[in-house]
Amino acid sequence: MDYCELATDQFLNSTFLNTCVLGLFSLLLVVATILIAWYQYRFQKNSHEQKLLLDRENRILDIYKVFADCGRVFITKYPSVNLKLGILQNESNVKKQQEHRSLVCNTFGMAKLIFKSDPVIIGQLEKIMKRFLELNSRELQVILTQREVFMKAFEQVRAAFADKGVATLQDVWLNQEALDMLNKLANTQDVIELERDIEAFWNNELSDENFDKYFEPYISKIPKNGKKSAKIS
Repeated sequence: MDYCELATDQFLNSTFLNTCVLGLFSLLLVVATILIAWYQYRFQKNSHEQKLLLDRENRILDIYKVFADCGRVFITKYPSVNLKLGILQNESNVKKQQEHRSLVCNTFGMAKLIFKSDPVIIGQLEKIMKRFLELNSRELQVILTQREVFMKAFEQVRAAFADKGVATLQDVWLNQEALDMLNKLANTQDVIELERDIEAFWNNELSDENFDKYFEPYISKIPKNGKKSAKIS
């Protein structure tokens, strides 16, 4: 083999080797690109799934709060003497209850979609909703009918304590004896029964056994100082 043939063979071998190295490098680059793209896809998918799970849990927590507030809506109006004041009480509470009626009904519709595979919790939420609507309707009716009852009771109290300077409702609040008399005179059977049923609603339908336990599998941390923070006096 002469020098030219040897040089040609070395050139061809070198070219072949370079081609192989370049091809291997290109293959590794393609594999690396695929792996990076796959990891990015998995990361984005996992992030999306986590966001969906978090969004779902937040919606469930919103449902929990709305139904837990079915008890608190009543609690804000107590002690019970407030109910006996009829229409003279803070009317913002009446508006708040009316708004909560709509909120509960709308939230129950969302709950049926989220818990469509869990008929037990849907049934319990429907029971709470119907009981709340029934109690709320009764309470609004009692508030209206108590107007005349309260006015008569107030006139009797004012006459009985006229010599002690009791002339206004504020004077009654400042005189415990007058307040006790007003409370007794305005304590109708409708008021007594409604208070009893609201108390039962709080202790039965909204108890941990009939409410919280159904949400525990869906919510990682149910607030413990929300629903049970207030008590009926």
